[in-house]
Amino acid sequence: NQDLDKYYDLKQKVDSKKSFEGFLYLQFNSAFRAFKSIREEVNLTLSWPMPPAMVNAAYEPTQNSITIPAGILKTPFFDSQRPAVLNYGAIGLVVGHEMTHGFDDEGSQFDLKGNLKNWWTKEIHEKFDEKANCFITEYSAEYVPEVKMHLNGKNTVGENIADNGGMRESYRAFQAYVQKHGQPKRLPHVWCSLWRPEALKTQIEYNPHSPGKYRVNVPVSNFKAFSDAYKCGPQTRMNRKDKCILW
Repeated sequence: NQDLDKYYDLKQKVDSKKSFEGFLYLQFNSAFRAFKSIREEVNLTLSWPMPPAMVNAAYEPTQNSITIPAGILKTPFFDSQRPAVLNYGAIGLVVGHEMTHGFDDEGSQFDLKGNLKNWWTKEIHEKFDEKANCFITEYSAEYVPEVKMHLNGKNTVGENIADNGGMRESYRAFQAYVQKHGQPKRLPHVWCSLWRPEALKTQIEYNPHSPGKYRVNVPVSNFKAFSDAYKCGPQTRMNRKDKCILW
């Protein structure tokens, strides 16, 4: 591909024996491409926010685009040979999460072409803020006993909205699958992590994502389909009385 060859063309060779100098040059080359593109039309084919081997996904509001690298399209997130229900509960949730970012506290500020533009009415903004505040209050009430701290609901509101919305969107897509192929017993939800106390404290204080445990337990406790499927009693921890719902 000539475009890719041109994009990654280096003006000088990188000496494999001089790793630090090579790193600085690659950083310079990356910055040079970024500044050079300021007055150019955006090439969405080449404007990837992450390398293809990375196990991650992203929504880019300035391009109104979702990136799903090849690295995440494998177990445990995706496997074409396993039951579809596992894929909907894993990569389906990831895709739904990134879609919801287009309509969270940040993505909602950009229009369909990625321009910073207020395209919502005053009434929509007020309703959105009301529902978003529900998530802020809800997550801020979550206590993490390992570090004796509460979650930062305000700092994580965008990701929490995306976690809750992504789960619902994946479930809606799964229901369309069920209409054609029948109902499996359960819909899984994939998110697993293990934290040292110091790392967990840093995560709560500075990271826009809630810790993995709360990215699973809080969204499903807001989800009636979950409490119905698992027979969670009314007003229990996994079946909240006041459920936060946005999308």
